[in-house]
Amino acid sequence: MMDEQTEKKYTPTQMLFLRRLEHLLLSRKRSDGLTQGPRRRKLVSMAIYSTLLDCRELGLEDEARRIFESYAPESQKTSR
Repeated sequence: MMDEQTEKKYTPTQMLFLRRLEHLLLSRKRSDGLTQGPRRRKLVSMAIYSTLLDCRELGLEDEARRIFESYAPESQKTSR
């Protein structure tokens, strides 16, 4: 989650897409252990991808990458 100081750096539109990305990633993480159909998994994945592209268009690629990596499973996290 972003803190108040971070939020002040972005426009309302930028915050909308960063929060949307967090929401989608959290939704995917919470539903990983639940039974869900392949159609739902695909739709969530497509929404995440689309939101990542939106973030890139808004100049938020680095922040979006940090958010995305923070929700990655431990086995997929890379050290930088």
